[in-house]
Amino acid sequence: MDSRLTVALHSPGAVRYGFDGWQDIREDDTRPNSLGLHLVEIDTVRLRAGQQVDLTYRCGSRWVGRDFRVAVVSRDADG
Repeated sequence: MDSRLTVALHSPGAVRYGFDGWQDIREDDTRPNSLGLHLVEIDTVRLRAGQQVDLTYRCGSRWVGRDFRVAVVSRDADG
């Protein structure tokens, strides 16, 4: 099953992210979409319930100055 976390920004920038306390850090530039948003898709297929994605972002050259955390949860039987 394909599993991704999509981060959408209002202007071009980049998303820096890691897993479970900023391990395996990566940084990807955003790509524009047809709705005028700028996206980064983070592949989460290998993550299991209880793990976390840590991230921050910048628009242009300015970092937001804050970290965000997204918890991975299991999908319930109803889908």
